[in-house]
Amino acid sequence: TDAQTGLSWLRTRLEARTDMFTTSFAQGGYSTRACTSFMDWHGPNTDAAGSNFAVTGRLLPTSSFYNDTLRDDIFDAIADLVQQNGIVMNMMIGGGQVARNDPHHNETSVNPLWRSSLAVPNTGAPFPLDFTKSDLDRARYEAWSSMRRLRSLTPDGAYFNEANYFEPNWTTTFLGPHYDRLLQVKDDVDPERVFTCWQCVGGTRG
Repeated sequence: TDAQTGLSWLRTRLEARTDMFTTSFAQGGYSTRACTSFMDWHGPNTDAAGSNFAVTGRLLPTSSFYNDTLRDDIFDAIADLVQQNGIVMNMMIGGGQVARNDPHHNETSVNPLWRSSLAVPNTGAPFPLDFTKSDLDRARYEAWSSMRRLRSLTPDGAYFNEANYFEPNWTTTFLGPHYDRLLQVKDDVDPERVFTCWQCVGGTRG
């Protein structure tokens, strides 16, 4: 499939840069390695609850890989992330059933860009365990800044669960064309904003 072809190309390019998988992330005590499968990366243990890492990410549309120049620019942007931050936390894979579900984009609130995306690279910046607010703001800003180049090469789309605190144009980036409809629902069922959060529908930045 187109998604498999694009991923195979991306993986080949990344594997050719073996230094990416062995670079030590001294500041946060992290390192990177190549994994052959999800379970190889994840292992048998349950996930830890949270980490001292401010994250950010971007949806990569499959169509971006049809253009050789754009495809090379995206690879270079990902390479920059690895060299700048020492890590790409993970590369979630799109396509497959994700692409086949909700073909008319009206059954869920998911940003429709998910349905045509190849992958979702996530990265970020660490902050100390005994952090202050300024430490957290610095990490959030560094994470946001690190994604500037990749953001300029892709349409507005990111994974809401691993979003950056300062994500620009967040209503479109997280929810696409669904935001206005979701805001109407929010106004109907919770007009007093009893339930609210930062960058949620009708929330702090709403």
